[in-house]
Amino acid sequence: MDRVGPEEGGFTGIRKPDARVEVVRSNESRPEIYNVILPRQDRTGWRMGRIEAAAARRELIAPDLCGARSIHLSVVQMEVGLQDTPHFHVSGEKVMYIVRGHGRILSGEDLDQTHDVGPGDAVYVPPFAVHAPANIGDEVFEFVMASNAPLDVTVPGGKIPALPDDVNRVDGDKAMRLENEKRKFPTRKDVWVG
Repeated sequence: MDRVGPEEGGFTGIRKPDARVEVVRSNESRPEIYNVILPRQDRTGWRMGRIEAAAARRELIAPDLCGARSIHLSVVQMEVGLQDTPHFHVSGEKVMYIVRGHGRILSGEDLDQTHDVGPGDAVYVPPFAVHAPANIGDEVFEFVMASNAPLDVTVPGGKIPALPDDVNRVDGDKAMRLENEKRKFPTRKDVWVG
């Protein structure tokens, strides 16, 4: 990094000469890939994996697409009558900006809260907030989704599954940190806590 002072005609501060703008064209986007934590069928802990979303959920800004480290951006198009599976995110805050169509954001552990949204509306979803977007209109419901955690972990389901206190649980923040550092999905032994 170089120091830049008033004598060079710029602001006083630091600049990074190798920082560069990256453009990801729509034809370079791909179906979104996200990390999932699921309860094991025998209810003795959790299993982790990566899932590729349907083609109507396109990832544009992600670590391996453009080098983004603390932001993620995707465009989601939901067909008429479609509702997403209830889920929550472990580490990332999400914002949905509605571009086209009309939708309903179901939220709360029992999905008992509804928020009808349309073009120009923005929806904020904090970590651990159970939600499920649905298309309630007569055309495609399209929104841009941004997150401050490009490698966040998603947990499907409404209520957070209750497991016995002595069962290992996943440390979501540690999983995110390891993934960001290693640029790979951490193994179970990396993130389980007793």
